[in-house]
This record gives sequence, structure tokens and C-alpha cells, in this order.
Amino acid sequence: MAIFSDLTADDGDSCRCNAYNNNINNNNDDSSNGKFGMDLKDKCAIRVENAYKRHSSKLPYVLDKLCMTVQKSTIYSLLGASGCGKTTLLSCITGQNVLNGGNIHLSITSKKQLGFMPQQISLYPEFTIDEMICYYGLIYGMSLQQIKEKAEYLQALLHLNHFKRKCGSLSGGQQRRVSLAITLLHDPELLILDEPTSGIDPVIAEEIWNHLLYLAESGRTILITTHYIDEAKKSHMIGLMRKGILLEESPPKVLLEKYNMKSLEDVFLLLSSKQQHDRIEQRRKSIGVEAHRKQSVLLEKFELPRKCKRSLQSKEYFRGSRMKAQIWKHLLWMKGNPGVMAFMTLVPMLCILFFNWAVGHIPDQMPLGVVNQEASLSYCDSRTPQRINCTSSDYFSCIYLEKLREQSIRLIEFSDEDTARSSAKRNRIWGFLSIPRNFTAGLELRLTNSMDMSLEDSTATEMGVELDKTDFIITYGIMRSLKRAFKSMVLSYTSTCDHNPRLADIPPFQHSFFYGNLDTTYDQFTGPAILILVIFYMPFLFTTSALIMEKSKGIIERSIIAGKEVV
Repeated sequence: MAIFSDLTADDGDSCRCNAYNNNINNNNDDSSNGKFGMDLKDKCAIRVENAYKRHSSKLPYVLDKLCMTVQKSTIYSLLGASGCGKTTLLSCITGQNVLNGGNIHLSITSKKQLGFMPQQISLYPEFTIDEMICYYGLIYGMSLQQIKEKAEYLQALLHLNHFKRKCGSLSGGQQRRVSLAITLLHDPELLILDEPTSGIDPVIAEEIWNHLLYLAESGRTILITTHYIDEAKKSHMIGLMRKGILLEESPPKVLLEKYNMKSLEDVFLLLSSKQQHDRIEQRRKSIGVEAHRKQSVLLEKFELPRKCKRSLQSKEYFRGSRMKAQIWKHLLWMKGNPGVMAFMTLVPMLCILFFNWAVGHIPDQMPLGVVNQEASLSYCDSRTPQRINCTSSDYFSCIYLEKLREQSIRLIEFSDEDTARSSAKRNRIWGFLSIPRNFTAGLELRLTNSMDMSLEDSTATEMGVELDKTDFIITYGIMRSLKRAFKSMVLSYTSTCDHNPRLADIPPFQHSFFYGNLDTTYDQFTGPAILILVIFYMPFLFTTSALIMEKSKGIIERSIIAGKEVV
């Protein structure tokens, strides 16, 4: 409700666009300057009508029914304290923000006709001055020869004597001059400069103003925001802005004569005090019931547009020069950041190297319990090395355990399965192997005359295995070692006794592979996934970081205003 409290008809200020109306009257009265006697609708470079803007529905309006008119071939200085809405207004004019209500009319039709100097420096600290100018020149669609000729002119105008110095090593004033050079590079019809002379040497600032006056005489339109009131006196038109409202816009001499003041500071102070007094009076009047009724009627009649069009919408989404500028920028950035590029190149390689070195390998000396009902470990150890012959072999269980030790298994003997199972539950071993009492006799019968085996004899050759399966790699490694040891033992027996070696294959198939082998390791299985993850994650990480950096420095916004498009 308080948003429209200034619209009541009792206070004599029925519309806060009085600055716009006063401008029309002043232009008709000021016969000494024919430049302001033109018809506004035909000669306006910028016309803002009833502009409303706020950044959130819970926040007050930054622009509150603001009206502003900038005529062609003039310098318009927008004066106001920090936080009054000047930068927000410029962002709406350049198309970076959209008004919540109102309209913005521009005489230009493309971004190429606009030159915008933001309040931020918006420069790459790794780039030199000539590289920054060349980058934006390519975005503007200029040829390299045009960029070179205009850069030499701007170098002399703005006293940029060291074109090969990096922007990050320049002082604040030098960086602002580089930013201004980028704005003037393509000779735009409309210049919007956000505090262009802030922090610049007074002598150079005077030369900049003289050049801006020359541009205005040449048909260019310049909108400047500043809080330096003295330098604004050189403008053709001044707009005084406070708390999102344009208090007054008139030529400097007209302002002084109208309010009978000696300085623009006194005029600004008078208008600010009047605005503050009017706000207090309107709040006092709005307490009554009648005021609430009037405001309700006004709210019913006055509605903000639901959607406002963005100014300077580009219809050209792709251009070769912009793509060339983007690629050239990335190449320059990579050249100026060798450490980052080395990091991006080496880290994926190191990640893959460390992954293959540390992940997927079977650990050595994995503890495995043994319950051997055929022979004790001490007996088997006393018979080392085990020998196989066809007439009187040692126990197959001892031969098997010896083969198992060759597979990097550390054997721990237990007297019974219950003790071994209890030790496994206390995480002392990864599992245990149980060998039956008649393992040797049953295995010999199975290998020599399996057709005459009974069910009891077949059961005698089966070893029991109980493992802790909480770790897949360990479980897989132990099972692979158990199978390899058994196969190695059977192959030794069949080769010694002239039996068919295919008896060691379970099932007895002949395997052949076009690529790879049967024993695929865990790192080979997971390697492609890790490779893809690293390859895509690193560019994503640094691209995101680069975008955040460019956005924080205002480079993205400036590049978009210069002509680049977000696809």
C-alpha cells in the first residue's frame, strides 16, 4: 500500500514524472540553446516511462515510477548518491535487467550501436591492454586493422603508454581508462558510462570530458552516472536522482535559475529535503481511513504490467567474429595461466596412475584359516617340498596347501570349524577352508576312475569354504587363489601320471578370447569409469570456476552487452 502513497491527489504531486514534464517546459522556454527545442518523441535517444524495479517481492522498489528523457547528441549526467538506483537503471537500459513495470525506448536497435562502461573494471587481469582491446574489438565485429588504428588513437587520448602491461598490474585509474577505451573502441552511437572518471587524474579527466563534448557535437549521445557534481556542470542535461525517484532533470543553468541557488549542491540538497518532507507528510495523511479508501481506489485503477520487454534483444545468436573472440580469449587465458593448465593436464594423469597403483590389487598374505582333517599343518610343513608320483603320493591336502601358499595366502591352522568360525567373526581371518578326512583317496579315484565313484566318494573330495563377504576385493582374491591352487595341483598330477590335463578344467571347456583374458582385474573393470569421470570432472570444475570469476568481475555482463549471446 505504501508504494502508491505518493499518488494521492491531495499533495499536489499527482505524478512523480514531473521531471519529465518540467523538461518539456524548460526546453520550450530555453531559446538560447536550440538543441533542446526539438520534439522529444522524435529526438530522444533514451526515454524511460514510469519505471518500477525491485529485486525481490519482499524488498522496496529500487526504481519508483521513474521517468527520464535523454535527447540525441547530448551529454546527460545522472547525479545521485550510492545506492539510489543509478546502476540498476543502467542495467535495465542495457538489457541486463527487466523492469517490473514501465517502458524503456531506445533510438538504437542493436548492441553494436551501444558502448557501455560498467562501474566494475570488468577486465581480465591476465591479459595485456592490447589483448583486452583486441578481444572486445572482435566481439564488436571489427577487423584487426580497424582495431589497431583505433587503439593507437585511444592510446594517445587516454595516455595508455604501456600497451603490453597486464591489466592486473595497472592502477585503479589506469584500469578505468582501459575500460573507457574499450567502450569508445567501435565508435558507438549511444554511450552509457557508469562513473567514467572515478579515480582518474584530474588533467586526464578534463581531456576525457572534452572528448565527450566533441562526440556529442558529432552526433553521439552520452549518458553518464556520477557523484561528482562539479564535473556534471559540463553536461547539457542533469538528472537528480534520490531513492529511486528522479527529482528533477534540466540543464545546469536552468536548475540554478529555477531554484535561485549558486551551486548544484544546494539545488540537490533543497530537492532532497523537499522529498523527505513530502514523504513524512504523506505518511501522516495515509493514517486516516479516508486516505486508505483513496489508496484502495488508486490501486484498483493502477496496475503494473506483469511482464516488461527486455531492451536491446539480439536476434543474431551466432557470428563468426564472436566465436573467434571466444576461442582467442581461451587461448590467451591458457597462455597466461601455465600453472593452471599444467594442473588440469597432470591431475587427470596422476589420478589414473594412482588409481591403477592403489585400487583393485589383491592384497598379499591374506589370513585364511585351515581345518585339515587329513593331516596337520605341522606334518605338511615337515614334508616340504611335496612330491607327486603315481604310486605313493603325499597327501593331496598338503600339496594343495603348499600351492595355496604360492598364491600369497597366509594359512592359520584351527582344530575345528567352530573355532575357525569364531575367529573369523572377530576379524582375525577372512574365512576358513575345511578339508575332509579322505580327501586324497577320493580325489585320486575321481581323477583316475570317476565312473566308478559313489556319492560318498564324491562328497569326500569336496572342500568347504566360508568367507567374510563384506569386502568384495578380498573375497574375490581368496576365491581366485583357491581355484588357481587346486588347478595347479591337478595339472601337476595329470602331467606326471600321463592323465588328460583337461581334467583340471571345471567345466572341461576349451576357452578362447578375441580380446583380453578370463582373469579381468578389478582396476580394469573400474578404470574406464574413473577415466571418464576425471576427464569430464576437471574441465567442469575449471569451467565453473572461470564462469564464477568472470561473473564476479562483471566480465560476462559486459561481454553480453557488447554482443555475445548465451546459447
